[in-house]
Amino acid sequence: MNAPLNLVGDVHASMIAEQVYCEYRVHLSLSMPRDARSGSQRATAIVQRILGVGRETFRNVVAGVPLAARPHAVYRARGSWVVLRARITRSLRWRPGDRVYLEAAALAAGIEEGLLALALAVGEKQLAEALAVARLDPRPSRGDGWALVVWVFDREAALKEIEPLLAYWRGERPPRPRPSPGRCRACEYSTLCPFSAGVLDDAPGESLE
Repeated sequence: MNAPLNLVGDVHASMIAEQVYCEYRVHLSLSMPRDARSGSQRATAIVQRILGVGRETFRNVVAGVPLAARPHAVYRARGSWVVLRARITRSLRWRPGDRVYLEAAALAAGIEEGLLALALAVGEKQLAEALAVARLDPRPSRGDGWALVVWVFDREAALKEIEPLLAYWRGERPPRPRPSPGRCRACEYSTLCPFSAGVLDDAPGESLE
């Protein structure tokens, strides 16, 4: 089996996070055109203004896979490294892919231990309030229209969680689809994917959960 990582220069943390959503969608995106997606420039500007750190791209070889990540910020607070992702969104609920993204980003940055922070806000003002908390004392917090979700990062634990996802990139197993009416309806490849819930009512494949 040809290793999928041969089709990309680096495996980005966003790709690792998407694997949790549906790995077969990532697989299709490697050989088919897709709409370009840009990060929130508004969120990036607010992070830089509040935290005073620029956005960087980190690269590291993790378990034989060249991993790259561009989190909104990597900084120190209260003597600990903090890897942060920010999102302006209508929903203040975090997704499983958010934690996986931050774990992959911390691994790409070469951090051994620290904190993973996800700032969610309904608008720019609310995001600034969440980041003000994250800058001084990153901890799970919630305010009017914003939420700060924080996890403790441990390199060995993160490697254990992400290793099964990296096995796909090394070509050690085929991609695992996760068909569901909701996922497939929102997927740009739904009419092309043989596992789409719109094509098969009971599609084969293993769950990543």
